[in-house]
Amino acid sequence: MSTNHIDEDDDFLAVSRGHQQSASASSSSSSRSIPPTPPLSYDVESPLNRSFHTDTDPDGSLNNNNVDDIDLDKDITDVLVADADANNNKNLGNKSITNTPPYSAKKRALELITSWASGTLDLCDPGLLPVQEFRLTPTEYRCLLEEIESDSSVFGFFEDKISATYSKAEQTFRLKIPHQMHQSPLTRLLIHLDTFLNTCLANFPDLQSDLEVSGNTPFTFFSDQQHAKRMRQQKERKDLAKRVERVASTRNPISPTEIQRRYAEIDAMYDPNTKPKGVTRAPDVYVFFASVLYPCLCFEVSWSQSLENVQKVAATYLRRSRSAVRIVGVVDIHYNKTKNKDVDPDQSVWIRLYKLVHRPINHNRVRDDVVAISEVQVQDFNGNIINSTTNCIDIALNDFFPRFLTEPHKNDPNMINLLSQRYILTTQRMHEILAKAKKLQDRYEDQTGMHELSPELEVEEG
Repeated sequence: MSTNHIDEDDDFLAVSRGHQQSASASSSSSSRSIPPTPPLSYDVESPLNRSFHTDTDPDGSLNNNNVDDIDLDKDITDVLVADADANNNKNLGNKSITNTPPYSAKKRALELITSWASGTLDLCDPGLLPVQEFRLTPTEYRCLLEEIESDSSVFGFFEDKISATYSKAEQTFRLKIPHQMHQSPLTRLLIHLDTFLNTCLANFPDLQSDLEVSGNTPFTFFSDQQHAKRMRQQKERKDLAKRVERVASTRNPISPTEIQRRYAEIDAMYDPNTKPKGVTRAPDVYVFFASVLYPCLCFEVSWSQSLENVQKVAATYLRRSRSAVRIVGVVDIHYNKTKNKDVDPDQSVWIRLYKLVHRPINHNRVRDDVVAISEVQVQDFNGNIINSTTNCIDIALNDFFPRFLTEPHKNDPNMINLLSQRYILTTQRMHEILAKAKKLQDRYEDQTGMHELSPELEVEEG
């Protein structure tokens, strides 16, 4: 449940949830060997943790220095070009010496992913770093993907649940591992939001049956280039139809078989079933109507990133959906790491809402800015509440309900009342949600001695 990062740099590629492509191997020459090294320590200030870093202006608007550098069109095979053998071997005359340690970084990464998929990884261990990093050559990275894909259960979990990135320039493979204490507040937030919206839609059974508040469905955000490609496909089909019409009026008409063959050629060039060269994202919590393409409200989690990538995440959803996603709420959960399992890490949670604002530059130009509209911060589960710039999350239902869904009921007094309501999440309420999640976690651990949160307890307390 996390965000997959794709940088505009040619040396940066990502493995995205729901969008795993098999990489083709090409060969080139290399003069030196780069053996794998142990995982790198996590540091939020490290240059390795540089993706999605943006700044905000004092007024809360997005600083566009590196706003739109997320290239969702980059195919994983475009940048997975490296030595197939030369990086692992040093050729000395007719001899080949392989520099492979007995316990490689690739093997450690594979074991971590396998244990996570099988449920044996203790996500409640406070000493578990939220970002695990492994030094892998492109060849090792490709082999890792092949081994993951060979096990259908691990591959399915890897596609749907794991956020992983690979940098060819740094030869670093990163895995983001959400702490179990992160999952509990999100479950509470989902229940809170779901209860509120279903209560609001009680008078509209058609909308209520169409509503989904969850976090399981991946949504593919197409880029402008892919949209243009589809437009070219439609144009080619129309042009062919015109040519057929002209030729059909002559003495030598084109046979129906030839027309179908040509249509098939055009469709093959733009196969709609082919996975796009973009990224598939599954928001952690979203409000989604089955009759629309994108969710209208998303909540995404940033794991201990100290708000450094939240604007990039928001910009991706808002811009790539062409404003179909109205509001993005980013939840940044930060904790001070400790290796002592008996000591709870210090927790702080920050939620910030973003929306796309159209600002006129001159009489015929408009600039789209991603701006923060409200935010709320809570400091640790058991400690004091710290008020931020605004002390509540405030969302008008009229801001994110799709207009074509509410239009048929526009004269209904119940709909007018519905659209005037607001979803408000105060600092106090957020603190209660987190404290309750902590209480449920402690209660389950006391009863079972296990670190896994019981779904039954969530339902019972929901």
